Amino acid sequence: MPEKVAIQLNDTHPALAIPELIRILVDEEGLEFDNAFEITKKCCAYTNHTILPEALERWDCGMMEFILPRHMEIIYLINFNHMQVTRLTVCMDVTLASDLSLVFFCFSTLRRSTNMM
Repeated sequence: MPEKVAIQLNDTHPALAIPELIRILVDEEGLEFDNAFEITKKCCAYTNHTILPEALERWDCGMMEFILPRHMEIIYLINFNHMQVTRLTVCMDVTLASDLSLVFFCFSTLRRSTNMM
């Protein structure tokens, strides 16, 4: 698929394309999660036009779980895997590791939505 498909994500608005593609590959095409995630990483690219924190969207996890429960399952799994790699390769410091999380658990807010890749 990556040889024929390129999905360009421009800013944070289309970030749900990542869990949606994984959902299609897993739930509809029958792929294993790890394989679907690798394909998605190879197909998707991200461009951000600003690095200001206020420009990055934050979505309420409770709302997202209500509206898109399967997508949130996938996002939580992406975050779990991301945090495992972060812990093993970057740091063991809990504070720094939590800063690198895709999901901000204290306020149940999904953040850095474009870092899902």
